[in-house]
Amino acid sequence: NHLQNSLGFKVEQASIVSNTSLPSHARHAAMEQIASMAGTLSTLTKSLMHREERVVVPAVAALIPKGQQESLNSKVLGSLGLWDSRMHLVGMHEAVQELRPEESDLFQTSIPYLPRIMIPRWKRNLYVPQAGMLDE
Repeated sequence: NHLQNSLGFKVEQASIVSNTSLPSHARHAAMEQIASMAGTLSTLTKSLMHREERVVVPAVAALIPKGQQESLNSKVLGSLGLWDSRMHLVGMHEAVQELRPEESDLFQTSIPYLPRIMIPRWKRNLYVPQAGMLDE
């Protein structure tokens, strides 16, 4: 119920911003509210990403055998669409760069050559524009 109310409020704010018949101060206030909500979402998302990188990824690396990790990665990539799988690979690449060298080596041996050489391009064209929206 809270989620429905929250989504309804956001839609209402977007409607106010786009309604040119309303006074500019009402539209401006709605824009500020949307900007505030976007800032909150950005902060929450960054917090979740930080926790995942600092807690979940090392825990998975320590507790789950490499073979099972590889199997899970293959299943995840197979279930994602083309765009999502590319984003996932870039995110994985970014995460393993901050981990132990053996994790980076595992990434290099687990991911085929062609996708690995495409990662910088996908990062530049897909990942950075999406991740950059969180910084605004």
